[in-house]
Amino acid sequence: MIKKRRSRGVDVGTWRGDWALVTGASEGLGKAFARRLAMEGLSLVLVARNEARLLSLATELEQSAGIKTLVLARDLSIAGAAEELVGAIRSRDIRVRLLINNAARVQWGPLERTSPETLLGTVQLNVTTIVQLCYLLHKDLSSFPTSAIVNVTSMGAHFVTPFMVNYTASKAFLKSFGLGLYSEWKSQGILVQTLLPGVIETNMNARAGLPTRVLANTEKGNPRQKPETVVAVSLQGLARGAPLVYTRWKDVWISRLAALVSVQFLVRVGTKIFTPTAAERSGEESPPAGALECSLCGFSADPPPANQLGRVRGNTERFKETWFRIWKCPSCGTVHSIDPVDFADIYRDYPLNGLSLDGFARVSMGNLLWRLRRAGLKKEHRVLDYGCGNGRFLDYLKLKGWGAPVGYDPYLPAFATEPEGLFDCVVFNDAIEHVPDPRAVLRRAISFVKPGGLLYIGTPDSAPIEVDRLDRSMTALHQPFHRHF
Repeated sequence: MIKKRRSRGVDVGTWRGDWALVTGASEGLGKAFARRLAMEGLSLVLVARNEARLLSLATELEQSAGIKTLVLARDLSIAGAAEELVGAIRSRDIRVRLLINNAARVQWGPLERTSPETLLGTVQLNVTTIVQLCYLLHKDLSSFPTSAIVNVTSMGAHFVTPFMVNYTASKAFLKSFGLGLYSEWKSQGILVQTLLPGVIETNMNARAGLPTRVLANTEKGNPRQKPETVVAVSLQGLARGAPLVYTRWKDVWISRLAALVSVQFLVRVGTKIFTPTAAERSGEESPPAGALECSLCGFSADPPPANQLGRVRGNTERFKETWFRIWKCPSCGTVHSIDPVDFADIYRDYPLNGLSLDGFARVSMGNLLWRLRRAGLKKEHRVLDYGCGNGRFLDYLKLKGWGAPVGYDPYLPAFATEPEGLFDCVVFNDAIEHVPDPRAVLRRAISFVKPGGLLYIGTPDSAPIEVDRLDRSMTALHQPFHRHF
């Protein structure tokens, strides 16, 4: 029987070899937590959407710190993600002793112009998944004499922030939730810390599309903190057993002042800082961006100069009044759409999925088939169309006498089941530019190719695209659907 003691301070350095789960571990604060905990000797479950970055970090930490890692690429904004994640961890006989709930999404813009899927996805990631992870991992945490949870919230939890209401409301919830859970679980040896950092040197705010003016106002007299500093303060707070940890003394006094002034004053200040100007509403403002990294060649810019950035409207009826930020990598010329999107939302009524196999489509598909046949494709070959859309190319192949081609597309129920077995030819045409992590999806597509088989990749040419004349390339950019090409 494990002897329990009242949760006071904990020294994570004494937990060498035990497992910590870090969400949002691919960059920013989560990455800093992972590196520091690896230095302390903890094994790490690394969770984020970007598998390539997680694998790179895992390799780095295994080599530098000699620890064990487990990479689980997951989108925690999807309902059921917490249960699936914990199931994957338990299937490997891993018990989590330290939980770092860091993953979050900043959402900026008018509530009424935000899709319900995006609104609920933010709540799922910032609130529901965190509550579920705490609940599901209680069995693990309570099996140790001492254990801990760090819930990363924000100074925004204290303020009125119009046009960011979903984000800061979620952080206010998390502050209350964390303090209440601390009171519940401290007698079980589980220390729950609520961490309230100010502005941190990460991409999160810029990636959410906050205008330069808003970013400047939030940082006025409030310089960004290094993620490593925030992590160090958090671990010091764990050592003290503190339930609420601010990362600067200044923030302690700011939070107390916010509790004393009138609500009307907080509303006036929030309105002045966060309400968009006419130029910001129209998309004419220079696009803000933090550190960016090319998913193809690995080139990074922190921040990229203005001549590498631009804005363009969407080219479908639904998105024709929405502006999207574009970055062109100066090293390899790859074009990146840098605004995050909810993939399930943007593809729920994707216009191209409604097209039929008309005359234009037959000419296009005929050219594709001609290229494949020149590369060695034969009618007896087994073909997989990876990212098949509504299956027009499959229909064309059948029309031309190809037996039973297989299609896969995760955004269409008819083709959402992953294929089985290997194929003589995998067609990856006009698909790789649609995915958030091209390298990971490409590796998956390659895994279906027989040894000596054919992999065909077709994608738009980024060479002619000029960042200062993006309006000329609206069709090729095809926002918000084309992510990288």
